[in-house]
Amino acid sequence: MPLADAQVDGVMSQAAPPNKARPQSCGIHAANAFPVHPRGFCLYNHLVMPTCFVSLQGDVGETLSLTAQIMPDAKPLILLPGMMADHRLLASQQTAFPNLVVPAWPEHRPSDTIGNFAERLADTLRPIGPCFVGGISFGGVVALELARHLDSLGCILISSVRSSGELPLRFRLCRGAGFLSQSAFDTVTSVAVRSFRPSMPRAARRRSDRLLSSPFFCWATRAMLRWTACDPGVPIAQIHGDAELTFPVERTQPDQIVDRAGHMLVSTHSEIVNQFISQFIASRCSDHSSHPDRKRT
Repeated sequence: MPLADAQVDGVMSQAAPPNKARPQSCGIHAANAFPVHPRGFCLYNHLVMPTCFVSLQGDVGETLSLTAQIMPDAKPLILLPGMMADHRLLASQQTAFPNLVVPAWPEHRPSDTIGNFAERLADTLRPIGPCFVGGISFGGVVALELARHLDSLGCILISSVRSSGELPLRFRLCRGAGFLSQSAFDTVTSVAVRSFRPSMPRAARRRSDRLLSSPFFCWATRAMLRWTACDPGVPIAQIHGDAELTFPVERTQPDQIVDRAGHMLVSTHSEIVNQFISQFIASRCSDHSSHPDRKRT
């Protein structure tokens, strides 16, 4: 993914959510006031007490089993953040969806495709059972692949694309670089960025240095360039901003276009996004309960 786009993708990764008091915690590994299960799950509202976040010690299945007892009628909603973002990007969704699960990215391997990567992520999530998956930007691409490996009822794309054919021209022109080895790709990328460095503002130079020093960013950029279309096998709901620059709206076919919204749609227009998600989940749950044995489309 072009460097400038990834900077926007990860803009929330260093910022704590506004107006969020730091709660007391019990047995929690995470910082920034968000509880994280020992296996990497961010359990926002699953086990929230009035003044204390509580996280179970134990395996994923145990935690998810208790969640199902607390919310027996709610299907888990798995949302994946952007390339260099984390669970804080989804701060506005934590209060709207008490069944929200934000898994940590698994360890990547240089030879991974996005499909391989998503399949390994699915291995940690299968105890969830029937669920909805979705993601923002790069997370949406991974969610398309993830939906194929879980008992998913639908896939939600936020500021993302349905296939590689919807990527803008600048991505497609760089596609050949994605088939270099990881080390060769890293070298080419570093040389290209250095050639533009003298003309970059100081803040942009710092951001580019931070991104290029991240093995995950370098792998994900290369994997994105190699990604091809996949059929998740479930209905897709896509919401996009009309001022989107990373993935221009003209190249994709979203179900809902939000006026004057850019790549950070999930944060800047969170109420609209949350309503879109809620309506999609309600329609799919209604359809699933009416036709429980119908084959997924």
